[in-house]
Amino acid sequence: MQTSPPVWSALLALVLVFTTVATATTQAEGEYDEINRQMEEIRELELLQPINVSTKTRAELQDETRRDLERDYPVLDRQNDQRVLEAFGLIGEDQEIGEVYVELLGEQIAGYYDPETDEMVVVSDDAAGSELSASNEVTYAHEVVHALQDQHFDLESYSDQRIDGSDDESLAITSLIEGDATAAQIQYIISNPGLIAELSGDMTAVDAGSEALDNAPPIVSATLLFPYQQGQTFVDTILAEGGWDAVNDAYASPPVSTEQILHPEKYFASESPIAVPMPDMAAGLGPSWTTFDTNTMGEFQTSVILSDGEVSARQAEQAAAGWGGDTYTVVGTENQNVSVWDSAWDTEDDAAEFAAALAARESGRLGASAETDGTVTTIGADDTVIRISVDGTSVTYVSAPDEKMLAQVDEIREAATPVP
Repeated sequence: MQTSPPVWSALLALVLVFTTVATATTQAEGEYDEINRQMEEIRELELLQPINVSTKTRAELQDETRRDLERDYPVLDRQNDQRVLEAFGLIGEDQEIGEVYVELLGEQIAGYYDPETDEMVVVSDDAAGSELSASNEVTYAHEVVHALQDQHFDLESYSDQRIDGSDDESLAITSLIEGDATAAQIQYIISNPGLIAELSGDMTAVDAGSEALDNAPPIVSATLLFPYQQGQTFVDTILAEGGWDAVNDAYASPPVSTEQILHPEKYFASESPIAVPMPDMAAGLGPSWTTFDTNTMGEFQTSVILSDGEVSARQAEQAAAGWGGDTYTVVGTENQNVSVWDSAWDTEDDAAEFAAALAARESGRLGASAETDGTVTTIGADDTVIRISVDGTSVTYVSAPDEKMLAQVDEIREAATPVP
């Protein structure tokens, strides 16, 4: 299993998964070869070596997930990420991000391919049957694509890119990988029309168990689903342009932002995100301050943040669509947080639209009114003052405990900005 960048996209790279609940059996090995053959034909790639298949019960998977979490996502990292999520109002006070991950992955994973061990693991809830269920068959077909990807493009080679890059870049690369597998999986279902009725029966007969997914913070659940849903749409666009050869070529030049996933024409045009510098706020505020994270939201996660409140999902998508680049940082002491989020937009109208949507979201979240003075909006609550300012195509969001701290942030930013 792979580690990942910090914060909510850690869920994505922990394992390569397909989120369908399924039942595997220990007596179904005879069916694997036929699925392998069909997926080689559909995906137009040849398996270069056999796939090693093993089974785990859901309880074993949950135990394994917890062990991997402790190894690959240490307590300090989880605590830092918790502070970031809380600072942006993205997780409830009664939710702990590590437990959210364990419960969600333990509930949703039906099978996975592990590129570190070249092993296919099928989750077995019931080993009594002699044939694969329809849902498990589709899950296995999806995971065969991951084996093909690994054998031809070396999925491990993307680990550093996903770990060292921004959360947004990691999510984009994951979307290529999962979108590829999902597009091929759908072709497998179309090639086996009897599966559709069987899948419907499986979903009726099996408790799909989505309580953890339903209860997860929207930023986590939406980010989990994005690579499968939007990733598939992205890959379908590439397929329409040049078939599976074009998808193969994408592994040599993977997408670098969720903007490219959401707007494939920007991927084809090689439109990369705008670099947005961020000063070291913790160093400027003093020795008692710690940086919890400095990263990139990206277009998709920006839209999720905006829709988590008073703004509708459609309005949030529109407000995030002019995204050009961003950087945020969250710093704090034991009991105080300061958040700074700088973003660049395609046009001044895009910047103004985003700022207005963000102000509406924050005003609703804090239950406080927003006061606007030209291009600056201020929102004040009991222990938080938020300022959202627009400067041409740039938007700056600052959240601090009080006005005095806002002034300190301004001084740090001015000192870090080179004079033309």
